[in-house]
Amino acid sequence: MAKAVTEMSLAELERALESKRSKVDELLQRREKLQKELESLDEKIRSVSGGGKVEGGVRRRRRRAKNEKSLKEHVVDCLSRNKKGLALPDLHDKVLEAGYKTHSRNFRNVLYQCLYNLPEVKHDPSTGKYVMQG
Repeated sequence: MAKAVTEMSLAELERALESKRSKVDELLQRREKLQKELESLDEKIRSVSGGGKVEGGVRRRRRRAKNEKSLKEHVVDCLSRNKKGLALPDLHDKVLEAGYKTHSRNFRNVLYQCLYNLPEVKHDPSTGKYVMQG
C-alpha cells in the first residue's frame, strides 16, 4: 500500500514527482503524434473532397441566396406600406412574402439586427411594432 504524502521522505516525494512528470511527458508526446496523424488525414480528406474546411467530416458549401433588393430595402419597403407599423413576426412574414430569399436558420434574429441598425425605423414598446420614423 502506498504511503501517505505526510509520511514520505523528501527523496520519495521527488521520485514520485519525477514519475508523474515522465508520465505527463509521455502523454504529451503521444498527443503530438496523434495530432500530426490527424492533420495528415484531414489533408488527405481535403485533397479527395476538393478542399474546404474539415471538421467531423466533409461539409458542403451552401450557396448564398441572391436577392434583387437588400434586406434593408425590403424592410423599409414593407414598413412604408404599413403606416401603423408591424410586429417582428408580421414583418418576418411580409419580407419573405415580398420575395426575400434566405438560408438563415434564425432569420428573425437577422431581421431584428437589421431593424436595430436602421436609424429610420423606431420600435414602439407600447404596441411592440416597428414603425418608419418621419
